[in-house]
Amino acid sequence: MIPGVLTGAVMGGIGGLIGWGIGKLLDPENPPRWISAICVAIALVAIRPVSDYINRPSPESVLADLEKQEPLYSAIRTKHPEIYEEVRQAVAEGIETNDTAALRAKIRAVVLPTIMEWVPTASSGTLVKFTELATEQLRYVARVRPEACPQFLTGRDIGADRLFPTEMNQRELALYNTLLIEQPVINAQRASESEIGEAIIPIVPRLGARLGITEAQVLDAAQQKGPPERQCSVAAELYDEILKLPATSRDRLLRALLSPTTPPR
Repeated sequence: MIPGVLTGAVMGGIGGLIGWGIGKLLDPENPPRWISAICVAIALVAIRPVSDYINRPSPESVLADLEKQEPLYSAIRTKHPEIYEEVRQAVAEGIETNDTAALRAKIRAVVLPTIMEWVPTASSGTLVKFTELATEQLRYVARVRPEACPQFLTGRDIGADRLFPTEMNQRELALYNTLLIEQPVINAQRASESEIGEAIIPIVPRLGARLGITEAQVLDAAQQKGPPERQCSVAAELYDEILKLPATSRDRLLRALLSPTTPPR
């Protein structure tokens, strides 16, 4: 059961990071479950049956197959050999134990945080595409499987690879690959706490008007309270509003919200 288990292993990771950013708006000093949200923010495609392989696979053959399907692993091998070695060791252990669940958990904990570390220093274009895809995914979950919104926003596995259209999954994987191979923005500027507040305060009533709910309900949804569908909808519309800001303000705000560290005061 081990061969093929990693295919699609980073799909759905956006939801956990977006949920993190929203929590940061409310309490920058107390980020909500950063490690747990990001480390489990992954869904997996169907596992290739072991009968598809005549011989017992080697870690190298599994990873070679994976790199053909998802080039981001080639980028990890080139740019982060130490992370790639952790993946290889996890695969080797998985082949020995045939413990698919343990292998998934290990890969989740190793790969996705590495990718997400690059989001705040991504180019402006990649940052915007990342956020646009996030809003699209949130709206999709709200429409197709609203009960899964709390899980998606906290990075838990909702089977995103099977839930989302193939084209959407491919765009997510392509974005992750771009994050790993493009040159990071040096000294990328992030909004301060006061700037975040100044930008978000006028957005809250607009979200309430757009969604037909009160400002209190908007804030509740941002804290993952209330109807699950509303939690996804508020998150999607919030980031949609941020995308409409002037480019400089937009990028500074997104870099602050999607960074694993607290913004400057």
